[in-house]
Amino acid sequence: MTNGHKERVVIAGGGIAALTAAYYLSATQDLRDRYHVTLYQMGWRLGGKCASSRDAQGRNVEHGLHVWFGCYDNAFGLMSKVYRDWSNPLKPTLDRNFKKRLESRIGTSADNDVDWVRVPWPDAPGSPWDSPRPHTLTPFYIVGRLIDHVHEMVQASADLGEAPVDVQLRLKPSELQYNAPEGFGEDLNIVAGYLSLAHEVMVRSGDASSEPMTLINTATFTRSLVAASLDSLMVVRSADTPHYIAEAIELARALIVGLLTDLIIGSETLDTLDDTEFRDWLMRHGARQSTVETSPFLKALYDTMFQYPGGNQNNGDYAAGTALQVVTRLLGTYRGAPMYIPQFGLGESVIGPLYEVLKQNGVQFEFFHKLHRVVPNQDGDKVGTVTFQVQALPKNTYTPVIEIDGLPTWPDQPFWDQLHADDIPDGTDFESHWNPHPPADEKTLELGTGFDHFILGVSLGALGAAEGETGIVDDLRPLCPKLDSQITETPLVPSKAAQVWFTETAIELGQDPPRHAAVSGPEAFDIYADMTQVLDSEPDQDPPEQSLFYLCTTYDTDLYRRPASDADTPALALADVTERFDTWKDIFGLKVWPLASANGAFDPARIAHQVVRANINPTDCCPSSATGTTRLRLDAQGTAFSNLYLTGCWTRTGLHTTCVEAAVMSGMQAARALSGTPQIVFGETFLRETTHFEPFRQPVACFDRMIDRLLPFAHARFAPRKRQDNSRFGG
Repeated sequence: MTNGHKERVVIAGGGIAALTAAYYLSATQDLRDRYHVTLYQMGWRLGGKCASSRDAQGRNVEHGLHVWFGCYDNAFGLMSKVYRDWSNPLKPTLDRNFKKRLESRIGTSADNDVDWVRVPWPDAPGSPWDSPRPHTLTPFYIVGRLIDHVHEMVQASADLGEAPVDVQLRLKPSELQYNAPEGFGEDLNIVAGYLSLAHEVMVRSGDASSEPMTLINTATFTRSLVAASLDSLMVVRSADTPHYIAEAIELARALIVGLLTDLIIGSETLDTLDDTEFRDWLMRHGARQSTVETSPFLKALYDTMFQYPGGNQNNGDYAAGTALQVVTRLLGTYRGAPMYIPQFGLGESVIGPLYEVLKQNGVQFEFFHKLHRVVPNQDGDKVGTVTFQVQALPKNTYTPVIEIDGLPTWPDQPFWDQLHADDIPDGTDFESHWNPHPPADEKTLELGTGFDHFILGVSLGALGAAEGETGIVDDLRPLCPKLDSQITETPLVPSKAAQVWFTETAIELGQDPPRHAAVSGPEAFDIYADMTQVLDSEPDQDPPEQSLFYLCTTYDTDLYRRPASDADTPALALADVTERFDTWKDIFGLKVWPLASANGAFDPARIAHQVVRANINPTDCCPSSATGTTRLRLDAQGTAFSNLYLTGCWTRTGLHTTCVEAAVMSGMQAARALSGTPQIVFGETFLRETTHFEPFRQPVACFDRMIDRLLPFAHARFAPRKRQDNSRFGG
């Protein structure tokens, strides 16, 4: 309380980070008694990059393709609380809205051709919305999980069957970095046994109470086991052998050995590793240049996380520490399944419930308020005024959603009948940076009367300005060089997306079995998912639509840099992306939908409807996690202004990459910086707490030599076993 009144919190922005902050500032009666929260949002809907809406025919239209990963503890934890609190009697359950997937596809493209590799994943205990986790995320637990994955791949190689094969050494003995017993790689069951032992050692050593010296010795022993196993591994090649297993093992070897070498045995940190590009780091730890340059597995990582500054896919750049953390989180910490697919639009399954719960909690919403200017106070130590452009004036309180089948649903344009809209031209887009329609009014909030605390929750791209224009926080930047550096030096990534509805099923289009999700596919639109399940929530069309597919990728363009006065920018971008999608369908359409043909070519007439998006608004662009950018990131209260709190996936969260999980973590951290709760943001220190090993690192070299002598004795532990079927792995 301030002078007997609630403290006034103003939040600018309606993306998932800002909504998360609003939730954690209003989740309990005690918080509601302390704070009055008002959220200001441009346009007519919430969600940011997670926004979705219904078009005039009732189809769900998304910002892009969204998959939630099974390691999203904070995002699923938030939604578990939201669904618990939601008073809607018709609400679905969370497990109905998100269905797990234990298989994905990775594309291998060359010369306008594409092949799909099936990648199965083991089922893991629990669900990501279960709380609490049954373990802590120690490096030892994570490495144990990763070794377990490699063990399965090696075992698959050992189970290829009895057919004659051509056996070749991947590495010459002189190239080995660790000593291994003679003939070690001649039986893959022995290699699998070593990996099983390494996994057992790591999992049993994951107790946080273990002595640092013991943990370092354990890490050294495990590194020797893994490196000796995989360095001497013989690749079994035959007509039925999937080459990607060997390639995945090579990359996993570099990742595991590098993690142990740099973060536990050595003295690197994730932040220092972020000054190295991920592919260079993998090569430093044994991966071959040819592998890192052509691997579809690495391309899948860069594609999934949009790590192409400026959208240029020839310019992949991922900071090594961040990429290492992302891979280990994705593969080593998921619960249930590695990925969960939304069954409805995110606007309906995530944003709508959040909105309704926040209303229940007393959060006030002001739509059609675009953040215009943030100015410091006279002393320069606080935010003094916040100004919004009022884009349109509601006749009464604006109601942004309608209910369809029990779910709050957002329209693809405002409810014009609720606005004073006589002077607003047709086609006005309040979400566009290039909207030429002047604001209807302006509202300025002052410190002490309009607000006490200000949470800046807009995208990083919205904070900059084109040459000759004034940016939202330009008045703050001279007083806060760190904020200025992050805005100026962080590359942005625009994107493009498409949704395609067919009147035929996936099987009738030639996908047998259907490919539910794929990445590293044909470039231009190389991330893909079958989202036919969303049709169940859409009204029937005439003729009936039987399948639905989402595609997206980064967009190589500089149109997002154009000044707001260039009103033709959105039309230029949409025309360009539409042409690119048409070209992509001509070249690759039959690779994705093999039977959608006419006269030997892809038949666009088979498409019942399509929606194409060019995500070039500065608010739509993703911040890059390129080499050297981690040092630029500010934490929630990292500016020079004591009443200013930052939130968004661009802040220093501990997971420095663009994703829903990072955005939710940032919202939680902003709420904690202001109120003290929530105390725990799961994973924010993941792989970052290794400095306590420092005094114990000196004896490691001697211990490493001792392990080399022990390896031949361990060799006798493992005997060949009967080969089994390998049908789990393959194309």
